[in-house]
Amino acid sequence: MKPLRLLFVALVALAPMSVRAADPPGEKPAPVPGAAFVQKYCLSCHGAEKKRGDLDLSGFRDEAAVVATRKVWSNAVRAVRDGEMPPKGAPQPTADEREAFAEAVRGAFRRADAGKPRDPGRVTIRRLNRAEYNNTVRDLCQIEFEPADNFPVDEPSHGFDNQGDALSLSPLLMERYLDAAEVVVTRALAGKPAKPAERVGFAQFMVSGSKVPYRLAVFTSDPVAATFRIAADGDYLIRLEGKPLGKGDPAPEVAVSVGGKEVKRVTFVFPEKGAYTKFEIPLALKKGKHSISLRFLNPARELEEKRSMYPPSVDGQNKEKLPGLELHAIDLVGPTDDTPEGRRRILACDPKAPRREQAREILTRFADRAFRRPATAEEVDRYLKLYDRSLEAGQNFEAAIGTSLQAILVSPNFLFRVELDDRPQEKGSHPISEYQLASRLSYFLWSSMPDEALLALAAKGELSKNLDAQVTRMLADDRSDALVENFAPQWLDIRDLARVTRGPQLDVRLRESMARETLLFCEEVLRKDRPVTDFLDGRYTFLNERLARHYGLAQFGRDKRTAAPVPAHTFVRFELPADGPRAGVLTHASVLTMTSNPDRTSPVKRGTWILENVLASPTPPPPADVPALEQAAAGTVKEPVTVRGRLELHRSKPGCAACHAKIDPLGFALERFDVLGQYRDKDGKAPVDDAAELSNGQKFQGTDGLRKVLLGKKDQFTKCLTEKMLTYALGRGLGDHDGPTVDTIVAAVAEDNYRFQRLIFEVVKSDPFRLRRGPTKGEKP
Repeated sequence: MKPLRLLFVALVALAPMSVRAADPPGEKPAPVPGAAFVQKYCLSCHGAEKKRGDLDLSGFRDEAAVVATRKVWSNAVRAVRDGEMPPKGAPQPTADEREAFAEAVRGAFRRADAGKPRDPGRVTIRRLNRAEYNNTVRDLCQIEFEPADNFPVDEPSHGFDNQGDALSLSPLLMERYLDAAEVVVTRALAGKPAKPAERVGFAQFMVSGSKVPYRLAVFTSDPVAATFRIAADGDYLIRLEGKPLGKGDPAPEVAVSVGGKEVKRVTFVFPEKGAYTKFEIPLALKKGKHSISLRFLNPARELEEKRSMYPPSVDGQNKEKLPGLELHAIDLVGPTDDTPEGRRRILACDPKAPRREQAREILTRFADRAFRRPATAEEVDRYLKLYDRSLEAGQNFEAAIGTSLQAILVSPNFLFRVELDDRPQEKGSHPISEYQLASRLSYFLWSSMPDEALLALAAKGELSKNLDAQVTRMLADDRSDALVENFAPQWLDIRDLARVTRGPQLDVRLRESMARETLLFCEEVLRKDRPVTDFLDGRYTFLNERLARHYGLAQFGRDKRTAAPVPAHTFVRFELPADGPRAGVLTHASVLTMTSNPDRTSPVKRGTWILENVLASPTPPPPADVPALEQAAAGTVKEPVTVRGRLELHRSKPGCAACHAKIDPLGFALERFDVLGQYRDKDGKAPVDDAAELSNGQKFQGTDGLRKVLLGKKDQFTKCLTEKMLTYALGRGLGDHDGPTVDTIVAAVAEDNYRFQRLIFEVVKSDPFRLRRGPTKGEKP
């Protein structure tokens, strides 16, 4: 393979060459964009006489022919812009010429797309993958149980395991579904009692942002607050115990707030002056963490003056002269109904209705949520008939309901994300239904079913009008952790880290720490809405004691705010040294380990990883007859001792040079990290050489130089990340027709300073996410 083949080696199969478009009658066709550039720099190697890479650019006669082979020309623009073409040794265009050619081609694409509806593509019916099944069962039945862990592994496609074309249904999986449905319903209808509310920090009252003692005079307009973590939705009681201070004080009036929002007001009436009295304030609370505050509403001016006259002393001598309320205790207890939340939700019905109508109410509500849309009357009737048969067979009411619930959980409408088209013969683009949009949104951000808020908006036909608000709400929800947990490891190719072996040094704890670091980093970028370029050069990470020791970071060990030692298993954010070699995910031990061989580093694997996951510029697989690196080096006069030396010999072969000229320099820059991502100065006995030179002649060294190279291609990286996320969100691979959508998203993200959440918002608002079309010729309806 000759160097000039570099640009087009992977493109030959993507489009027919020598395309000649017929001239529209009566119209003069637009010329080939950048024709002068092509004539000057390209045709000597890619013309009618010399067709390097089997490519004849002289065959493109006009703009229409270029647009028809968009993929080829998009890659040509990238190669020219990045200096890969023309090849080293050939006449080189100026920077202005390169940019003018790129803009000419992009302008042709914009003109071709102007005024035309974009093709949103089509998504095949999709089975819930294992993560989606577990999360959906959790949210549908309110139980902490992961039955899909016992299912067969989901095969990935296009880099992700949620792709419709790979999610098949085997007989074994169907058996597991039947078993899981029985266990899920049994647990949901029985289960353990709901866990009582847990107090987080018993004595942590807060006044004006400061912690105050647990026995406290609080007759002040400043709120006192305590934090609680609620295990289940339900009714709870705030229990207070206190007594008034001072004589003649008015009855305390209190505003109760949850999460900063006032929910009720109460007045404390003490039956006996000076005696401790218990009060209970009922509250309905949702599952999660809540800050509950009490604000006293009647500290009159004269009471404030009296307080200033009699400030409380350390020993409490002036306590009786200080008007106010002494709180002796504050607790949250509940839920007052300890029925498990799943059981309570599932079996809720009108207690006065006949049994069969109760069954209809229960099954209708459950099927609506399980199917992520309103169940039809015919569907509910089928499950109601099964309920009737179960009663006839001797089951009681609850058992008969459970049998029908199991049937719902093995229905295709639950196991698959079914998006029926109400206009299947309409070839043009049209919106998906509001319920389908709710499912796309929830499985993208949560890997789970839509919640009540999404379904309520869908029922009113208002979800599409409120996408931004819903995305903001959903990203703030803890369930959006699923986006990090399921997208990031697959994008970064670190999902199989738990199965990697590298000898005794790579123990279970170190593997878990490596993976956790990368997930916490990605979560930080998402939660703090950091620029996507942090993935390349973020000078921070998350470490525990084990990983910090692995990295040789002596500065780690004490909390910067408190100077207290960091517990060994605790992960904390750590600011990396500005002059250190680590930054972004490229220097995470998880990535470096996964891109190494068991016994040596692999610049080829690391360079290929960067090309595929950072630059979206994959290389073709090596020819079948190319020997392994060790075989290629064996028998030479002086066999190289370093990995780099072996690669230098390997890439000297004509069949290997073109691709390795693109791959190896990126991997060489990471050679100071060994097979486990530890920093090193030597490869065996030889000094590490991390200098590199790209095919366009650009020289750089080490990770610092690599970061500068990649940051110079940040739009290309943003495009790569956009393509990955769009593939994940849609559950299908991307095609040429998705190019304009990708370009639009990249432009919007760049305009918003490359913020990560902007990428998510733009994916959700894109045509492929919101629209669909009917089948084209050859496609099934």
